Amino acid sequence: MSGIFVNKCAVCGQLLREGEHLCYNCRRVLIPINGKICAKCGREKFFCVCGKAPIRFVSRTAAPFYYDGAARQAVVRLKFGGGYGALEFFADKMQQSFEAHLSDQEFDAICCVPSSARSLQQRGFNQSAQLAKRLSRRLNLPFMPRLLRRVLPASTQHTLPALHLRSGNVFGIFEADVRRVRGLRILLVDDVMTTGSTAGECAKMLRLRGASQVCVLTAALGK
Repeated sequence: MSGIFVNKCAVCGQLLREGEHLCYNCRRVLIPINGKICAKCGREKFFCVCGKAPIRFVSRTAAPFYYDGAARQAVVRLKFGGGYGALEFFADKMQQSFEAHLSDQEFDAICCVPSSARSLQQRGFNQSAQLAKRLSRRLNLPFMPRLLRRVLPASTQHTLPALHLRSGNVFGIFEADVRRVRGLRILLVDDVMTTGSTAGECAKMLRLRGASQVCVLTAALGK
């Protein structure tokens, strides 16, 4: 019923009216990605990482926010606190980023970064898959979750401080289905991309198994 408080802010948990996802105070402190951006890494030119940490096998990257401030809190709440209101909020903003930066590309399918069995057991859901499902409907693209699978366990990425440790941590942990992947132009969805090690490893396996292109759409990017 309209007018009844049913939703919670994706960041702070404050009660909101139906259809709202963020409260006024949290909207004010979001750090959006705007202006002239690098198409390869998705960041504004000042924060471009292509010179020091190029994301191989990924053609283009887009995201609505930097992984900082209220956006970081919303991602953390989504991943660890069950903040499901953040799913619709991020899906809306990711769709806007897609339309601004990736709509000139053609795609055949959406897939997501697979969760580990441990993460699924702890959280009960794969937040990247939930975002990909919502974007699939919004962008009218088929969601194909079986294109990628995790074949080995790995330590949690955010606990590893150095780029080389994160790259080594995800090496060889994903596999792509060559029967399904060959020739596809794929939009890879994740909740957050910091160093790009995980997305890069997923993109590598998709390309090695025959995908013609992989672009990444994520909710937030590390600076």
